[in-house]
Amino acid sequence: MPDGLIGLVAKAALGVALLALVLVVIHRLFFSFMSQAPGDYADTGPAFDLRQTLNGPLIANGVIYGPTGRVAARFVADMEGRWNAEGGTLAES
Repeated sequence: MPDGLIGLVAKAALGVALLALVLVVIHRLFFSFMSQAPGDYADTGPAFDLRQTLNGPLIANGVIYGPTGRVAARFVADMEGRWNAEGGTLAES
């Protein structure tokens, strides 16, 4: 390959790599979990009262997401919430 062609191919490869990096950054900032903020969900549901919501027998179903946003694990927990004047206890089994 002539030297000029090698330089052109190297510049094209660098441009493609830079474009790929920019696309990854844009995806992470605007289309992934990182693009969310707690304020995005403010005033979207009923008022939250911890003592009322976590009182008595509860069943929790959960999903744990990995760093890429894919499901890494699921769980189910049986819990019991009890409250008094000093605070509360949430027991899990």
